[in-house]
Amino acid sequence: LEDAKGMNCSTPLAKYVAQEEGIKLKAYGDVGGKATIGVGHLITENEIKQGFIDTGNGDKIMINRENILDTVGTKEQIKDLFEKRDLPEHEARAKKSLGDDAWKKLKDEQKASIISYVYNVGNADGLVERGLRDAILSGDTDKAAKIVANGVNTVDGVPHKGLVNRRKREGELFKNGFADDTKVPATKAPAAKTPTMQDPTTATGRPKNTNVGRSASKTVS
Repeated sequence: LEDAKGMNCSTPLAKYVAQEEGIKLKAYGDVGGKATIGVGHLITENEIKQGFIDTGNGDKIMINRENILDTVGTKEQIKDLFEKRDLPEHEARAKKSLGDDAWKKLKDEQKASIISYVYNVGNADGLVERGLRDAILSGDTDKAAKIVANGVNTVDGVPHKGLVNRRKREGELFKNGFADDTKVPATKAPAAKTPTMQDPTTATGRPKNTNVGRSASKTVS
């Protein structure tokens, strides 16, 4: 898979999430076999029907309808799709799950931890049900970090080693912050491995839920 190592992320948050998700210019099948491109962007049925992915900056990534996994974007298109569309969307989901009052109490690296989780799982509702919001409001960082570390880590109900490791990194980031001024997380993501794909020519993207992890690009070890 062609990656985009030369893509410079604009913020520490973007850099961290991109590191966890991986950056691919060419579409691929995620851990659940769904067509994905860029920084963990699941290609939706609507995007397939209209024949393109809106990058959020007035540009379009044209979808190869003969084989979705042959869809390719430029570095500029992928960066725009990630930073102008996907990242803000998932930050809004994270904030909605926690509530404004709890969100305002978080440090930037703690927000990065939760947004990374939401980027992978779809929302943080399950974490809130297990007490994350209450832990944040009470100032119990250790408890909050443990809740994050023990979040969703299965694919189709089966524990996934890559997701277990990712949850651990997110929990450590929530508790300890970034390692230094370069904003590299204290625990780096392992090298990428190619995910298993299910019928890639007909993959249509799927709604996110709290039972299935989204991307194996940077979570498999």
